[in-house]
Amino acid sequence: MSISYQPLDLETERLVASLVLQDLEEIQEAQKGKSRADAPITDDQMALRDQLAAIMSHMTILEDIHIAQNLDNALHLDRDCLEALSIVNQAEADDRNAALALGRGEALPSPSAAQSSLQDPSVSAQLSVLFRDTQNLTDPIIRNFRGHSPEASIVILSSPELHGADSIVNLAP
Repeated sequence: MSISYQPLDLETERLVASLVLQDLEEIQEAQKGKSRADAPITDDQMALRDQLAAIMSHMTILEDIHIAQNLDNALHLDRDCLEALSIVNQAEADDRNAALALGRGEALPSPSAAQSSLQDPSVSAQLSVLFRDTQNLTDPIIRNFRGHSPEASIVILSSPELHGADSIVNLAP
């Protein structure tokens, strides 16, 4: 016969800990007023106090784990958004440099990696997913405008390096 231990998921463990805490508090309430005020603490009372301290400490650890997991999830989302914005920003700068070169009468440079990646349908789809719910942003950095098609989306990015000029990136899949 073998014994295996399967840890509980965090939400279940938090629920169990809160129920244990509730039980311990009920026991503590039931014991109040049953002994004299000057009587020494019994072994049962000492054990109950230690169990209360241990479960509260455990609940604090569980809450810390919950916060850390939420923070980790947010950082992953931020990382994806920042990577996408970095590609768009680099493509924007490359577009500007190409336009300046054309304005000086120079030959059009070949597309950069960032510009080429924006032509890739999988990258466009990823950008579309990242910016799908930004239509109500009032932030001057990103403003999303829906076209006639619900799948089409245009993001206008303002860049301080361009002194107020905007870059329009069509994110239609």
